[in-house]
Amino acid sequence: MSFELKLAWTYFWGQRKSLARFTSFVAVAGITAGVASLILAQALARGFADEMQDKILANTPHVSIFMKDGTKINGWRQIKKDLEDTENVAKVSATTYENTLIVGTQATNYAILRVVESPQSKGRSSKFKVQSENTASDKQSTADDRQLTTEIALGAELAEKTGLKTGDEAEIVTLADQFEPKRSRVFVKETFRTGLFEYDSTWINISPENYSALHGGQAFSPAILSVSVKNIFKADKIADRIRAKLGENFKVIDWQEANQPLFAALSLEKRVGLAIFALIIFIAALNITTTLALLVNERKFDIAILRTCG
Repeated sequence: MSFELKLAWTYFWGQRKSLARFTSFVAVAGITAGVASLILAQALARGFADEMQDKILANTPHVSIFMKDGTKINGWRQIKKDLEDTENVAKVSATTYENTLIVGTQATNYAILRVVESPQSKGRSSKFKVQSENTASDKQSTADDRQLTTEIALGAELAEKTGLKTGDEAEIVTLADQFEPKRSRVFVKETFRTGLFEYDSTWINISPENYSALHGGQAFSPAILSVSVKNIFKADKIADRIRAKLGENFKVIDWQEANQPLFAALSLEKRVGLAIFALIIFIAALNITTTLALLVNERKFDIAILRTCG
């Protein structure tokens, strides 16, 4: 073995003073904890953001289209057909939202009547699905009773607040064309849980056919066209193409724009977390500097001999 390697090997395994050994251990432990914390924080932030995105997209459209003046969309069937021919558009469905009151067995509560072409909101994500909760009711409605009422799907939290279960009958209060309250009997076909309290505590899903029956056979005319796209991260570009196709009378919003405050808050939280854990790593790096200073001070006589030897 050459003299240089022998010397390096000797000092590598040489005994250090207790303080130098302790500071070395603290420095290594600090770097390890800092890197582990950084990886964990990144994973938690990314996982939470993905979960929120997954739940939101399971219950809201990728692209929403509505009139700027807030009126119903005339000729929506032809518009829907044209949009379905647009590149990267998977599906277009007609939707509308209407404020209502639901009268249950225990309470009366504000709700949003959500008219969708499928009475139950289908999850668009492979990770998250809307869960139907067919809780048995203490009283069972007969087939004749069901024919007299309109079928709805009720949010689980809303059902709990109003005391309604699957199979119960209830009343909902809507506004007629003359802006007069109209009471209608409805049949709770099922309850559902989306995982988002805001939706579960206010939403009532109903099909266009039942909505028309609720309003005396009036033809369903949507206020919103909901567009599902094949690639959710290209929704903004698809929204631009739809906006150019439909003209200035329509307002087109993609899911990122609609939920911008939420995702901006998540992004800020992620950056702050990174800054905090970067500070932890910086403190650990200072410990390494202290360790090196102590080591040099401990070996100063050996260094002097080596410098003398040239």
